[in-house]
Amino acid sequence: FQQHLSTSIPNHWHTSIIFPSAPPPPPRQDHNMPASPSLPPTLLSALARFLSHQLLSILIPLIIHETFFYTPPSSPPPSSSLSISDFFLAYYLLLISSRILASRVPSITLLELNWLCNNCLLVCGLQRYLYRPLLTQSLAVSVGIDQILWYADVASYA
Repeated sequence: FQQHLSTSIPNHWHTSIIFPSAPPPPPRQDHNMPASPSLPPTLLSALARFLSHQLLSILIPLIIHETFFYTPPSSPPPSSSLSISDFFLAYYLLLISSRILASRVPSITLLELNWLCNNCLLVCGLQRYLYRPLLTQSLAVSVGIDQILWYADVASYA
C-alpha cells in the first residue's frame, strides 16, 4: 500500500516526510550552477587574472581612443585635475590593499576587484599621465549608468 501511494504522488512532493521509508527527492540543480562548489582559485591564478584584466581594461579603450578620437591637447591639464587624479589613484590603491588585507580568501577578493567602478577609479587616477578627458568621461558615464540601475533595483523591492 505504501509503495502504491508513494508512486502515485507527484515527484515534486516530499514523500519522505509523509512516508519515512520513501527515498528523498533528488536535490534541485540549476543548469547554470556546478554540481558541487568549486575551490577558490589559487592566489597566483587570481593575481594573473586581476593584472591582465586591469591592463587590458586600460589598453583596449586607450587604443580605441587613440585610433578614432584623439585630438592633441591645446593646453596642459589644470592643476586641480591633477590633484583629483592623485586622489583617485591613492583611493584606488587604498581600496585594493585594504580589501586584500581584510579578506579571508584574497584570491576571490582579487577577482571581485575587476568591477567596472574599480577600473574607472584606476583610469581616473592615471589621468595625470594619460590626459584623455574623453576616455575618463566615458568611463564615468558608464559607471554612472550602472550605479543608477542599483537604485532601480532597490526601488523595485520597495
